[in-house]
Amino acid sequence: QIARYVTFHEDELTTEERNIIDRVVKYDGIPERYNPEISDYIKNHYRSTSEEEWEKFWDLWFEKLKERPSLYITATMNHIFGYIDPFYFNNQMQVYQLYNKESLSGADSEIIYSRYVFDENIRSVSSAMAYLWQDIPLLSFVVNPALYTWIGIISIGALIRKRKWKNIIPFIIPF
Repeated sequence: QIARYVTFHEDELTTEERNIIDRVVKYDGIPERYNPEISDYIKNHYRSTSEEEWEKFWDLWFEKLKERPSLYITATMNHIFGYIDPFYFNNQMQVYQLYNKESLSGADSEIIYSRYVFDENIRSVSSAMAYLWQDIPLLSFVVNPALYTWIGIISIGALIRKRKWKNIIPFIIPF
C-alpha cells in the first residue's frame, strides 16, 4: 500500500517521511518497481532495520491510510483479485519457482542472486508442462488459486447450511 502511495502521491511526502520509508525499503525507484499485482518487486528491497524504525514506518503507514483509505483498499484489491477471479492468470511470474533466491553475506548483503536447483533441461521441461496446464480448457483451473478459494467458500457455505459449526473451524487457517 505504501508503494502505491509513493507511486501516485510522491509529491505529498516530506523528506522525513521518505527517509522513514527508505530505512525499511529502498525508496529510490519505488514508482518504477511498483506493480499492483505483485509485491515482490518492492519486498525484494527490504532492508535490515531496527524495531524502532519499523515502528516509525507503521506509524507513517497508518497516517497515510487515514489520509487516503481508498488508495489502500485499491492496492489490496489489485493484489488479491487473482485469488477471487477464476478466469485470471498472472503471467508475470513463473508458475513454479525452479531456483532459490539467496542473499550474499557481508558487504554485499543487499544483493540477491538466484541459484538454480535443477539442470536446464529439467527446468525447461517442468516449466513447459506447468504452462501447458494453463492452455487446456478446464484443466487450466487447477493452477489457478481462485479455484481453491471458491472451493473453500462453497464448502463453508455447505457446512453453514448443514449447521456443522465445528467442521468450519479448520477453514479459519487458510482464510
